[in-house]
Amino acid sequence: MEQKELINFFIKKIENLGYDIQFIPMSNKVIINTHTLQCAINPSLVTPFSLAHDLHHALNKDDCRLRQCDTVSQHESRANIGAILTLWELWLDNDGDYEHFDLFCDVTGCPYEQSWIVVKSKYDEYYNTAI
Repeated sequence: MEQKELINFFIKKIENLGYDIQFIPMSNKVIINTHTLQCAINPSLVTPFSLAHDLHHALNKDDCRLRQCDTVSQHESRANIGAILTLWELWLDNDGDYEHFDLFCDVTGCPYEQSWIVVKSKYDEYYNTAI
């Protein structure tokens, strides 16, 4: 899948949860409010990873943020892991593989190091191969 296809795929997933989507130029890629079911997307910055991340906030009904760059929150960590695994499963379903992990990160916008750790720990047990 191409980046644009993935973006449209996740927008539909969020819409199907009942969220009102608005495309707004802003400094954030995506902002989602699980109380009002509003989702704002910056069309020039959005990535498949950022949408998948916020989809997981919606699915988990996350409603608490400790501060703006809250990277240690369990909600943020869970959303990152969920987004990476969701994107990796789509990657595999579309004939992606470990050998093109760099391309996976480029297309999806997933953070390389965290994705490597998450994918390796989840899938290495199945494939018994070094990435």
